[in-house]
Amino acid sequence: LYPVFTELLNRNKLEQVFELEMGALPAVTECEVSGMPINIPTLNATFHKQQETQAEIFTKLKREAWNCAGVGNFNPYNTQQINSILGRYRIPTHNLTDELLANAGQELPFAKLLLSYRQVHRDFTLLRSWLDAVHPADSRIHTTYVQLLPNATGRLSSRSPSLQQLPHNTEYRGLFEAPADNVFIDADYAAIELRIAASRTQDENMRSTFMNGHDLHKLTAAAFTGKSIDLITPEERNLGKLANFKLLYGSSTKTLMEFASLQGSQLTQTKAMGLRSAFFRKYPAVKAYHRNKCDAKKNKVDFHFHTAEAGFQKMTLTGVRTASGRLRVWPDYNGSSCASFNELANTPIQGTGADILKRAMALIYKALLDKDWNDVRIINNIHDQLTIEAPKVKEDEIRSMLQTAMETAGKEFIDVPLVVDIDICQSLS
Repeated sequence: LYPVFTELLNRNKLEQVFELEMGALPAVTECEVSGMPINIPTLNATFHKQQETQAEIFTKLKREAWNCAGVGNFNPYNTQQINSILGRYRIPTHNLTDELLANAGQELPFAKLLLSYRQVHRDFTLLRSWLDAVHPADSRIHTTYVQLLPNATGRLSSRSPSLQQLPHNTEYRGLFEAPADNVFIDADYAAIELRIAASRTQDENMRSTFMNGHDLHKLTAAAFTGKSIDLITPEERNLGKLANFKLLYGSSTKTLMEFASLQGSQLTQTKAMGLRSAFFRKYPAVKAYHRNKCDAKKNKVDFHFHTAEAGFQKMTLTGVRTASGRLRVWPDYNGSSCASFNELANTPIQGTGADILKRAMALIYKALLDKDWNDVRIINNIHDQLTIEAPKVKEDEIRSMLQTAMETAGKEFIDVPLVVDIDICQSLS
């Protein structure tokens, strides 16, 4: 297999990607082996408290199901029962979201209780998954990282349990505590995808904003409102931020309106269309990037593969690459590519972010080896963020090392400077 794989790497121009992956592998392994420290007594107490809360809400929910619809032996996971009860009150059930239940709950106690039960059960399930994952040897939670996923951008994903989707609830995040005399050092790339986009598209307005250390969200808001950047309000800046992150990947005006509503802002269709137009007027190279990615025919590449029966073969498929050369291809179906516009636009940018973080992990791991810091460990990776556990007395040295390594990794792939935000804390809360 070795000569076959070596030849495939060469034919598909993936040698640099292979080196990148192998360089990051020791750091990824360290994350898995080191595990995340968690306060076991507090976790147990929180779990049992949530268990009691769930039981109390379930009792009220069963009573309400009987009172409002005469449904006995109510099961909160029985879709037919739930649809039957809500249908009596003409509440649509084809897409029973939390938002729909919250609105219905203003007049129907059953809907309000069902929403509460859902939320409590999610928390209960999360806490139970953490308890089940605690390793008896070290009382830590050890996750598994994978990247062969449908999105195929090169990002690492955490599972069994996931430590990349921790809730915003500070009580739960606070369960992850550094041991005595140690601290967590969180290093996070700020707006990395927008900076990568500025480099990939070479949009002059985006690039100059980042090169000069200015605020891109305010710039977008100013383009929309017609106001001076100095006069942009926090709410207007939030709209600029929303536009930057959503329109970069081609979101519709409807999506802008929905996400603005979730943030507590009211955005009419007319204003959403104006925001979208202002964004693409301000960043014309992003619009050109979208036009290029929209046409799958312009993104054809030769993809080489091997079978035992026929040996080396080649197909011409729709494909895009990240800055490291990582290749993602899509098959054709009935003469058309299966690639969507969002995938074609997203993969080169998000995938380059994955390239940069993996290179940073390799540089950090090497720096730890060079300094013989066996008491400093990489313990988590969340897309554009790394968490290090280290003795408190070394926090300043670690901060400096992380800053250097992560900025250096960015320079290897893009020509826009990256900003690394570093926080030092005792717990993840």
